[in-house]
Parts: sequence; structure tokens; C-alpha cells
Amino acid sequence: MNARQIPTQQCAVLFEPTAALALLNEFVAASSGDALYRTGSFLKDRLGAALFPKHVRVREDPFLKRAMGSRCFDSDGIPGSRRMVVKDGCLQGYFLGLYAARRLGVQPTGNGYGPHNLEVGSTLTANGDDFTGMLKKLSRGLVVTEMVGGGVNRLTGDFSRAAKGFWVENGVIQFPVAGITLASNLREMFSGLQAIGNDTITRGSSTSGSWLIETMKVGGA
Repeated sequence: MNARQIPTQQCAVLFEPTAALALLNEFVAASSGDALYRTGSFLKDRLGAALFPKHVRVREDPFLKRAMGSRCFDSDGIPGSRRMVVKDGCLQGYFLGLYAARRLGVQPTGNGYGPHNLEVGSTLTANGDDFTGMLKKLSRGLVVTEMVGGGVNRLTGDFSRAAKGFWVENGVIQFPVAGITLASNLREMFSGLQAIGNDTITRGSSTSGSWLIETMKVGGA
């Protein structure tokens, strides 16, 4: 209620966990077979390359008890495995079913159903990095609670989406914000991931806390 626009500017952006999972979904989509073998992803031929800062990791575990993404085999009958998709910030693997793997000339990863129980973490995350702690780390900038629209180009990584949230000063929420657009590139956003909160949530087969991105272009008034 009583949301307002903010001036167009470059600022730090904190994605609360639900919004952070939307960014994780963009990473998964760009790392998946369909985009890769159609040469429609900025992550093609990027295995081993630094994508995130060194403190970031993304773990996949298809064998978690009672988790929604748990299964022994994918839709092609290929067994899954516990693995680090991102380790020390470097991309270690894709999400490939059998058909996509054959098109790419590589081994399938057992992801014919998609990813299995992804968890994003950081070696820098501390006990005090709940949402309040992450607001203090943000200090001044935008908290994003919701994004709408599909303005992501997976070939180039260009990112532009309408957003809603709150403006923060000195680590304290000041007022609600609406009618703005976030613009950047997924490469820059991932490499500028400064911190991940311990305010984790699980939606479907993905788990993450809030993400603090160093800087993004905010289009407003």
C-alpha cells in the first residue's frame, strides 16, 4: 500500500528468498540441455569457468528423504547422483537428459526430469545473516519481493524485469516501491553475488536464502 517509484539509479539489490529462487531458475534454464544444444545459452562451453564468487556453491542431491525433487532415476532411466553443480563459484556441471546429452556429445547427468533438490549456499553465511541481518548488509538499496514479466535473454544473459519491493536506508525498510524495472546481465548479477542469507526457504525442489547483488540498474521515475 502507498507504494511509490524511486529515481532511476544504480544501487545494491537484495532479493528476498522467493525472488532469489527466480534467479536460480534462470541459472537452471541456462544450464539445461534444451538451451545448450540449441546454442541458446550464455553458459554453453562454460564448464569450469568462474560464474559466481568463490564463496558460492550449488549442491544437487536426488536422495534427500521426503524431498519433492528426490528420485533414483530420471525419465530416461539414468541414475542421479549427489554432486556440486557450482563449486568455489565455478560451474561444474549442466542439467542434461539423455537426448540433450547425445546432441551435445557428452554423458547425461540424470536430469531428464530437471534438477533434483538444488541448494544454494555460501561459505560466508553466518548465524546472524537472517533477513534482518541481510538488510543491514544491504544498508542502502532496494529489497525485491516480486518480479513480473519475462525479460530474460538466455543467449546473451541480458536481464530486464519489472519488480516490486521496499526501499532501505541504514539497514531499515523505509517505504514500499512499485512501478520500477531491474536491468542488468545475468553474468554480472551472478558474479556480483556478495552474500546469501540463512533465511532459507524451499519451493519445489530448490532451496535458497536471500541474495545480495552488488549493483543493478533500477529504472524508476
